[in-house]
Amino acid sequence: MKNEKLLKVLGLSLLFVIALTWLIPGSSIGMENILERGKVEPMGLMEIFGSFEILMVYFFQNSIFILLVGALYGVMNKTGAYKNLVDSVTSLVKGNENILLMITTALFILLPGITNLYFPLFVLIPLFISLLLGVGYSKKTSLLATVGALLIGMSCNLSSELFRQISQTEGNVYFWIKVGYLVVAMVITVLFALKTSKVVKSTKKKSEEKKEETIIVPEKRNAENKIKVNKVPLLIVFTLMFALIILGLVSWNTSIFIDFHRNVMEASIGEFTILANIFGPFGAFGTWSYNELYVLLIITSIVIGLIYRLNLKEIVEGMIEGGRKFVSIAIIILLLNLFIIFTINSGFFGTIIDWIASSGNTALISLTTIIGAPLMIDQVYAAQYNMSIIIQVIGDSANVDLIAFITQITYGITMLVAPTSAALVAGLLYLEENYIDWVKHIWRLALILLLGGFIAITIASLI
Repeated sequence: MKNEKLLKVLGLSLLFVIALTWLIPGSSIGMENILERGKVEPMGLMEIFGSFEILMVYFFQNSIFILLVGALYGVMNKTGAYKNLVDSVTSLVKGNENILLMITTALFILLPGITNLYFPLFVLIPLFISLLLGVGYSKKTSLLATVGALLIGMSCNLSSELFRQISQTEGNVYFWIKVGYLVVAMVITVLFALKTSKVVKSTKKKSEEKKEETIIVPEKRNAENKIKVNKVPLLIVFTLMFALIILGLVSWNTSIFIDFHRNVMEASIGEFTILANIFGPFGAFGTWSYNELYVLLIITSIVIGLIYRLNLKEIVEGMIEGGRKFVSIAIIILLLNLFIIFTINSGFFGTIIDWIASSGNTALISLTTIIGAPLMIDQVYAAQYNMSIIIQVIGDSANVDLIAFITQITYGITMLVAPTSAALVAGLLYLEENYIDWVKHIWRLALILLLGGFIAITIASLI
């Protein structure tokens, strides 16, 4: 792994969090639903090493997902159809590369903004990075148009379902403000990407690129069975897989899919329920978890291999080769969750929230959510822990809808530069891009979007 500076930043950040557990007393919500100040709960060696067991039990999902994404792309690459697809798209946009950049950036902002999905969208990122690199964009531009846009879209999510569930609020009070912020953020990001990018044709030989890169580099077919490769079946299967991900993970709030699922799963031959026995407790569309996602990725990998007449050995080899490229990423993503464990177990950030946000001042609430975002690797914990304690310390006067809106906006934008951002770290490691160089490249955009977020928050607070 070449990205040593990123690992150093992460290591120092983790040591800083451990130091805070030794200095700041913990606070937690007690039995009477009141924030109670406790004592200093330092993380000792036993607590630190005991946290690895917690990681393996509760925080492994994203890491397994990353490995299976790598396995999928490994099989796709082995067929030769992946290279065919990438070459066709890059040839199609030749001379109009900015169109590809604009479409990619807008797509990765709109997808999380509309669907409320975040990390599972990483399944698209290797493909679009291959396309952007293929037409000559730099790694930083490719990272901005995919991972960066993904994080920005997360801050602009229209439904805010997660935050509304945690805050137990009904309706979507600031929907049109969110729409306005989404559109403005998308336009600003696309313009920034265009202004800071340039297309540079590579002078390296393909063999040199393959040797230097650790990413999935599109390759010619590598299989015993030499056949003419057609990109269309791959495009169809991949599109169908992504459609199923959207159908499965997005909460549709309708009984249609529940009824359809029950009818399908109850289909039987005699007393033998076919799909129910084959798949087990497979969820209906709109209720999927990572378990269904794992199964879908594995099945898709196998189907693609079979369509392109790979034998079982070649399919397994492709999955191993692709997964191997993502092993280090999966490990780091898993270890990032130590920040969550140390922060919650110690309770020190609950005390910080009480110190800063208890007055209910909008600016101080925003500051608190910005400080707390890097400690909560997953947006779920930003809502469940940070936001819940903010609401608690403010008390009956808390504007719950506004606090949820603030938490959502500041989380996504902060994670655009935070070294503990799971998607950002995965992107930096995948592209072997320097973290410091990334921050230098993106800080102006992050600041502009944050200022835009503050304007949106101010408008919301006046309603």
